[in-house]
Formats: sequence, structure tokens, C-alpha cells
Amino acid sequence: MANNICVISTHRTLGEKIRSIIEEMDENIEVYTATLDEAVVLCEKLMAEGTRVFVSRGGNAKYIRKKLGCTVVDISHNLSDYIEAFEWAKNVEGKIGVFVYENRLEDLDAVGQLINIDMKQYTFTDLNAAEMAVRDATKDGVVLGIGGIVTGKIAQNMGMDYFVIDSSRSSIVNAINMAKQLLQVQMEENRKAENYKIQMENYRAILNFSYSGIIAIDENCIIKTFNPIAEHLLDIQAEQAVGRDIREFLPGTKLVNVLDTGKAELNQIMKVNNRIIYTNRVPICINDKVRGAVATFEDVKKIQENEYEIRRRLHNKGLIAKYSFSDIHGNSTTIKQVIEIAKSYARTDSTVLIQGETGTGKELFAQSMHNYSDRRAKPFVALNCAVLPKDLLESELFGYEDGTFTGARKGGKMGLFEAAHGGTIFLDEIAEMPLSLQAQMLRVLQEKEIRRLGSDTIIPIDVRVIAATNKNLEKELKEGRFREDLFYRINVLKLSLPPLRERKNDIIEIGSCFLKRKYNRIFSKNRELWVNILADLREHPWYGNIRELENVIERLAVILERGIINQSNYSLFVREVLGYNPAPQEKIRNNDTDEREEVYRALVESGWNRTEAAERLGISRATLWRKMKKYGIGT
Repeated sequence: MANNICVISTHRTLGEKIRSIIEEMDENIEVYTATLDEAVVLCEKLMAEGTRVFVSRGGNAKYIRKKLGCTVVDISHNLSDYIEAFEWAKNVEGKIGVFVYENRLEDLDAVGQLINIDMKQYTFTDLNAAEMAVRDATKDGVVLGIGGIVTGKIAQNMGMDYFVIDSSRSSIVNAINMAKQLLQVQMEENRKAENYKIQMENYRAILNFSYSGIIAIDENCIIKTFNPIAEHLLDIQAEQAVGRDIREFLPGTKLVNVLDTGKAELNQIMKVNNRIIYTNRVPICINDKVRGAVATFEDVKKIQENEYEIRRRLHNKGLIAKYSFSDIHGNSTTIKQVIEIAKSYARTDSTVLIQGETGTGKELFAQSMHNYSDRRAKPFVALNCAVLPKDLLESELFGYEDGTFTGARKGGKMGLFEAAHGGTIFLDEIAEMPLSLQAQMLRVLQEKEIRRLGSDTIIPIDVRVIAATNKNLEKELKEGRFREDLFYRINVLKLSLPPLRERKNDIIEIGSCFLKRKYNRIFSKNRELWVNILADLREHPWYGNIRELENVIERLAVILERGIINQSNYSLFVREVLGYNPAPQEKIRNNDTDEREEVYRALVESGWNRTEAAERLGISRATLWRKMKKYGIGT
């Protein structure tokens, strides 16, 4: 890669002198030796490699500049450069010829007359003209030539004495400094040009790829900007519109009003070409004077499509139903009937209330109904109403505006109802929703609209609601913990899921499917043993339902993988994993059987947290421990 500045010397002696000066100046400048056409070829090569400014002398500099149009700094001659030559010429008898490139040097004639020498100037513009100039000088009787290296070589070949003008140190230093200044100016101009180009490309990209149509007019209503979206929406070609009065294409356009009033007109609705258009019109003001106006506009249908695309991406981030009815296992008549009812519900937009004990698969059914419905391509949003306090639950459901409360996300946040627009929202454990929030929920279901916290803007929504609970809502209603109006609003279509103990014949199929999905290698190697284990598990009451069944199977799979369980001892391990002894030493009375099941159910539903189980039963931890020991539960 060449240097930014290069010197093209006319002869080796001058080149060495310039190189020495450059070293003293500590500059990164390369020096070459070439003249006229040879110099042009060299400079073309150096320009291709990155050289921006050249330094040369006299006719050589002018010749390179003329041929290539590049920046060339001339190591200019001054009268002091000719003093030594004139001192030499004074001792010569005969005519003196001074050879200069292109234009005569007027001051030289005056100096010649002053020191009383017979002198004539000869000009040339290229190598052929230089040779002709020397021939003319010979015919004129010139005995000593003075000038640069080009005519010097020709003169010597013709037998003429010749004195090559040297360049002074000051001329060389001035030329190099001038080249540096020109380089700096060039780079600054290039930087500005590059920035301007980038800025124009940015504007062009904004215009061409904006989702909005954009039209700009000047103060005389002449169209200056007309982007592709404007072409599409208005069915007018930009090349036909730009440079013409906007009123020719859009009679009655209100953009002209903005020129008169100088006031923006925002969020306007208009109809153009059978399209409903949403538009903003703003003035362009310079020094407090209106110099033009800009209109941005969008097809309302496109806005709706963009909104859907945003919601689709939210959907792809995890707001999606993963399960379908094919993931619900069992061949019992009970479960088949429930599935058929759920499928019929899925084809409607009515609110569904799913009731069932913990672990019966309420969300599995909710997701399956969503995927079986016409909303399957839209978001599925699930929220457990029991896991969040009232304030957080409200902001999660309805969203909030920027600065609504301390710790609020900058810019606000979209609520789950907005995120579920067009799809389904699943509200699990709805019985745990605070009464104050139940009133808001009722309004959402009735009006199909929400309002973010801290906002006064109403947002319409299209959401199918599926609610679920493991509690008896009729009982909750009577005891004042659930609003009657909300109960009747969500209890439009009711789906009751059977507990596992009512379809024990499905246990082998459910367990086998779970094992194939999660522990296929272990199941395949011990298929017969697993069939026996699953058959034994049918005798368990399963108060934790399918969730408890999967937990038990997983614990057994971990133990079996270690080679501890076999055909002879699996029943023992099943009893230990289940946490109770189905055959205690003393016979349990019938009334004790009910109590044992009640204690076991409380332990399962509390995740075997004895403190919570005791609270559920309304007894102390010590009493719970005695009952567990009495009935062989977990001891």
C-alpha cells in the first residue's frame, strides 16, 4: 500500500536531496524518480494503491496534474533558484535559453536585462514540444540552456551546454507542508462526504422501508418526497408525483391546511382508495416560519396485521399450548366422555370452567382445547392465580404504564390479556383470586376490554377464557369468598375431570406412556417388571392423581436403575415409595379407614409438609404424627 503523500522527483540528485529533508522532518513520505509520461504511469499505479497527494517540480508537476487531474503540489521555483544559473551565464559569451513549462516567467526577463545577459524563454507542454523548443533554441544560436531535467537531457543530446535549476530547501519544505495541508483538507472533505452519504442512505432507508407512507411538500405545495408505501397506498407513482402540486393528486388534502395553520394534526382517520388510513400531519418550521409539511400514514388493516405479528412473536417466546388431546391417555369410558365434551367446548368461544382435584390435568385439558380450536395459531397464556399477591396479579393480568409504581419497568408492560389477544388465557386456581380483582375480571369478561394500570386508555381484546379450580366454587360462593356474578360468568361451559381413583384401569396406560417418554431405556429393559409394578399401583387411592402417579413412577425408576428392585421385592419398594403400608398389622375399622384417607389426602395435597397438612386437618403436628404412625403413613 502506497503512502498518502508521494514525491515524484525529476532526477536522482534532487530525489536524494528531498529524501534527506523528509528524514529530517520525520515524515512518512516516499520519493520516486520519473518524468512526464513515465511519471504519469507511476502516479496512476500509486493512486490505485491509495496515494492522495503528489509533490513534484515545475513542468513535471503540471504535466501530471494535467494528465490525471489529481492533486499535485509544485515545488515552485523562485528568483533565488535562478541566481546561481545567472551567475554562471554571465561568464558565457552567447545567447542564453531558459526552458519553462507552459508559461513564460515574466520576472526572469527583467532579471536578464538587469544583469545584461542575452536571454530568451522557450515554453513546452509535453516531451515532443520540449524537443522542439530545444531545436528552436539551437537554431536561435543558444549556447547555454537553463531549466529542468527534461529539456536538459534533450539539450545535452544536441550538444548544448545546460545548467539544471536546483530547488532550494525552503521550496521543498514549503511544498511538503502544503501537501500535508491538502491531504488533511481532503480527508476532512472525504469524512464529511462519507457522513453525508451515510446520512442520505439512512434517510433513504427510512423512506423506503418505513411501515408508513410518507409525503413531504414545500411551502408551495410541491411534492418533494413520496416513498414506496405512499405509492402503494395511494396508487400513484413517485416519479409522476415528485415535483408537482399535491392538490393535483389529492384534491382537498388537509396537508395544505397544515401549511396555513402551522399546527400538527395527529391521530387522524381518513378514507383513501377504499382504505381506512391512520395519519399524522406536521409542519416543517425553520426560524419559526413554515417551510413545508410532512404526512405519515398507515393502512389500519396493516396496523392490525403488525399487531398480530407482535403477538405471534410473543406466542413464539413461550405463549404457546404444547399439548393436545392425543397427550391425554386412558381408555376408560369416563375419560373418553370427558375428552369428547372438551372437544365440543373447544369449537366455541364461550368461557369454560374446568373443575377437578389437584393433579387431574386441568391445564392439559385447557391446552388441548386451545389446540383443537380455531384459535390454535394464536397465543395461549397461562397464569396461576394462587402464586401472586393481589397487586402483582393485577399488573400481570392488565399491564401497566411507565412510572405507575416504584420498580415498574421503564416504558410500561403489556398485560397477559393483551398478550393473549386472539387466543386463549388460562386462569388456574381462579378461586384464589382476591374479591377486589374478581370485580375487574367480571368487567373484562363482559366488556371484552382492559385498561392498563396508570392509564386512562381502553384497549379492546379478543380472548377466550378458560378457568380452573380444585375447589367447590358453589361452597366458596356461599361462604362469601367468590363473587356470584363472576361465578355465573365463568360457569358457562363446565368440564369436570374425574380423579384417578375413579379410572384406575387407566393407570397402566398412563404409567407406560410416562415411562416411554422419560425413562424409555429403563422401561424397555424391564417391561415385565414395570407391568407388575403398575398393576400394583392400581390399588393406591391416588389423592394426588396423575401428578402423584408420575412422581411415584419417577422415584421407582431411579431406584430400579440402580438394580435394587426385582420381581421378588418390588411390592416392598412400591409400599415404601407410596409412603404408607396398605396392610397394617392390626385391622383398621371402617370409620378409621375414612380418617386414614383424609390424613393421607392432606399430606399429598400439602406436598408432605406436615405443618401445612396439620393446618388443613385442623390438628396439631403432634396429633398428625400420632395418626400417621397409627395408620402406617410415611413411617
